Amino acid sequence: MDTGTGYLLNRDGSAPLRSGPSVDCSTNITVFSGRLSYDCYVVNSAGNTWTHAKYDDTGTRGWIWDGNLNDGGAQTPC
Repeated sequence: MDTGTGYLLNRDGSAPLRSGPSVDCSTNITVFSGRLSYDCYVVNSAGNTWTHAKYDDTGTRGWIWDGNLNDGGAQTPC
């Protein structure tokens, strides 16, 4: 389990927290601001890294593309 936390790269924007590590997966919640607590990361079939995280404002968990995160996401593989 990763102990890192992060924020959206563009704090004025938004990003989906998805049910799986792909743009084809449904959105659990849209993150606008606030901290995400990281669990771990995977590399999907397209070669992109995705972090499994908890959105601290609501407690919702899901997957977020690491390109949306200020620090590149989790450092621990799932």
